Amino acid sequence: MKQVKLMKPMKKNRPGFSAFWFPLFLSAFFAAAAGTAGSLELRLEGGAGNISFDPGQDHPVGGGRFTPRTYPLAFAGLSGAFNGTISWEAAWERDPVLRNRVKAGLGLDFSFVRIEAGMILSPFNTPEKILSPGAAGGLTFEWPGVIFGTVRGSSTLGSSLSFPGDYIQETGEIILGFWVPNVVCSLSFSSAAFSRRFSELVLIKDQRTRYQFSADVHAKNVPYTILVNMGYQSLKRSYTPAGFASGFTEDDELRSVYLGAEGTWRVITDLRILAGVEMPVYSWGKTPMLAPRLNTVLFTVRAGVIWTLPGNRR
Repeated sequence: MKQVKLMKPMKKNRPGFSAFWFPLFLSAFFAAAAGTAGSLELRLEGGAGNISFDPGQDHPVGGGRFTPRTYPLAFAGLSGAFNGTISWEAAWERDPVLRNRVKAGLGLDFSFVRIEAGMILSPFNTPEKILSPGAAGGLTFEWPGVIFGTVRGSSTLGSSLSFPGDYIQETGEIILGFWVPNVVCSLSFSSAAFSRRFSELVLIKDQRTRYQFSADVHAKNVPYTILVNMGYQSLKRSYTPAGFASGFTEDDELRSVYLGAEGTWRVITDLRILAGVEMPVYSWGKTPMLAPRLNTVLFTVRAGVIWTLPGNRR
């Protein structure tokens, strides 16, 4: 019989790095943002999708079928820049895997390098934990008009999943792109995970992994752009009994090959509207979970507006 190792008792969260640095970062952030008054871009998006697991389910589907759950999507962001070197962004987003996140970040732009750093404050994701702080960072290398590469990530700080409702949000992304006439092409890998102590007896982890090719088509003096995405996605939920360090984890996983498109249209000089849709071309479940029924339509749709104030037009 396989030997099972018991985990050591977990300690309660204590104020530490995040409790000190988060207020300090916000002070620096808003001081920088105040210098960009009148140079702003506001982006608002809303939508819905049904490629997600039931957030209240505490046991695996097993040999059952994947059941779509409609989930609202939202994004509200404000960004600005000054001196041609320093930029900033503040945003709130709602996602079926990560749930709610509020983020604020600063960027330093040089000739071939961009450095990003920011803090995250995640509100109202579980009743037991109203707020959860985190950190984010990124690095981009760019040879303008030829090739670019980006590495970025974020994570919750100070969480050990020590009590029901405690959670950890994690993201990671790697992008390699290049320019051809009127098209920006890119290959990317991205991962988003939400780990939660669902109860005293079970830990649950939702994870979305994507491998994607994108082509952003645009032309000079044309008021619209088209972004085409295609790739492979894995949506997985893992159930692990609390108190065990390894083994006994059961997974539900839906795998998909997908295709999507998003278009933007400049209605007037300072206002653009956008709309996009993404749907799996083929989906299948990893044993023992079965794929949804053949007549099931899986989708993600979104629409929004981008308002650019004078002085920060693109």
